[in-house]
Amino acid sequence: MHRWNSEPTAMRSRSSLPTFAILIPALVGLGLMMLGTLIGIFATANATATAERAERLPVFDAAALDRRALGTEGAIDGRISDRSAPHYQQLVAYTREEYRGSDEDDDGNTTQRWVEDLRHTPLVLVEAGRGLVEIRAGYELRSPPHTLQDDEVLFWNGLTGEGTRRYRGFIAGDAVFAIGRTVAGPEGAQIEAEFLYGGTRAGYIAEQRRTAAATPWIGALFGVIGLIPLGISAWQLRRRMR
Repeated sequence: MHRWNSEPTAMRSRSSLPTFAILIPALVGLGLMMLGTLIGIFATANATATAERAERLPVFDAAALDRRALGTEGAIDGRISDRSAPHYQQLVAYTREEYRGSDEDDDGNTTQRWVEDLRHTPLVLVEAGRGLVEIRAGYELRSPPHTLQDDEVLFWNGLTGEGTRRYRGFIAGDAVFAIGRTVAGPEGAQIEAEFLYGGTRAGYIAEQRRTAAATPWIGALFGVIGLIPLGISAWQLRRRMR
């Protein structure tokens, strides 16, 4: 007489993925979490320090500039004078970018590719107080308020290497804020500026404060997203060890 074994055979499901395939999501997750940490800590600290620096530095006007010792660090908060010569249409300072086509991702979303091919940052006269302050040539442009495009239709010719161009910059009358140091010019003191920002000192500080408030949340978001592939790797490893 046959006896049937009433105990069910245990069926164990093991992960058939190779080890490196299991570890890849874990590495991606750890990378995202590290990036989130860097954004949350260092980007926040940088934005906070930038705002505090702008608040701390003295704001020079035209009358006080010549009384400052050369090399003194400070800020300029004023408007571009109409005595600043325009160089492209009405723009007195600008960057030029050329359209180089577009890229499409897997979801069908397209991203335009623009490449900067020219930077024109000459000496600019800024109305500060009751006089003019000279901003020496060679500064960075930040948040320029005007964008001009030489053709409404975007095109890129790979054979000739030519495409639609756009210009981003400043015109006379624009509010500007700059940080730099005093240097000697041909006709008196000038400011060797790190950058020319499109807006006021108050607006620049507020923008940095908003960045400092947002970056911890952005960093936390990267951290949460990083937990997903990390959890997938942990689940796969658990299956393999069963």
